[in-house]
Amino acid sequence: MLSAACLRVVFDLKMELSIAIQICRYFLRLEYRQKRSDKSQETIMLTDTDLQNLRRCVELATEALEAGDEPFGSVLVAADGTVLAEDRNRVGSGDPTRHPEFELARWAAANMTSEERAAATVYTSGEHCPMCAAAHGWVGLGRIVYASSSEQLAAWFTELGSAAPPVRALRIQEVVPGVQVEGPVAALAEQVHDLHQRFYHKYKQSRKEKGPDSSSL
Repeated sequence: MLSAACLRVVFDLKMELSIAIQICRYFLRLEYRQKRSDKSQETIMLTDTDLQNLRRCVELATEALEAGDEPFGSVLVAADGTVLAEDRNRVGSGDPTRHPEFELARWAAANMTSEERAAATVYTSGEHCPMCAAAHGWVGLGRIVYASSSEQLAAWFTELGSAAPPVRALRIQEVVPGVQVEGPVAALAEQVHDLHQRFYHKYKQSRKEKGPDSSSL
């Protein structure tokens, strides 16, 4: 352990207390970063059914892109594996709340018992935004499995030079602490990344054709 190494250095060199504290802090920061790195590389254990449902989410995200909308797609699955509902992003309609995860939460509230909701799983191409996570939590839905994370999406926006969204990105557990969450899935995340690249370049081309008065992404 790095923290143990820092103590050995202090005792061996008989350093002054202030210097020793600085060295220990340095080693503890290194240890913390290493733990975060190790955690981020943990293997996500998913079943073939999980992967099938995530692939459907990517298909729905592709449909959204082809319809001129942002590439997000989600699927709601019952405890017995039955696909109950699915949707894609529809914010191009002019309503910025029309995220697929939000729509599925509303569908679940209207069509499922509380017990059925708690046992269900929501699969999605991208980790829930705070609005969708809150809806998921209030409705009492169960497990969430996503292909790409909010952290990855934020990095892609930076990479593409896209404007940050108006709502701060938060991990699902920061909004709904008790929900079971699994993701991201590396291979599918790359596919989602490609969809966002295609959307951004398609949008920029459309904006260029409309002229400089069109709004920025």
